Amino acid sequence: MMVEVAQLGRPLSLHPLEADTGGLERALEGLGLLRRLDPRQDPQPAGGLRARLMYRLGWPMHSRDLSAIPRWLVERGRAVWLGDPPTVPPPFEDEALAAIAARIRAMVEAP
Repeated sequence: MMVEVAQLGRPLSLHPLEADTGGLERALEGLGLLRRLDPRQDPQPAGGLRARLMYRLGWPMHSRDLSAIPRWLVERGRAVWLGDPPTVPPPFEDEALAAIAARIRAMVEAP
């Protein structure tokens, strides 16, 4: 839905999603062995403790990055982080996104 709002050229403020860290990660952060990930700048890898530890140690694993789309929208001026001054970007069309949407519509409308 974030991309759809951005496509319309409407103001969009996003709350940065932080990783749900457990006690072990917080303890390692407290000892300075792991750095805290900033959802406004760092990928937030999904996949649990192992994926996050590997990423923080400099060995990223293949994992979904739950903050990639919000960061992409903010970097391109299509959204702002919650609390930052809102902007109203002009509407835009993404050819790749339009092609994907057309394929999905064709599948849904098919008999």
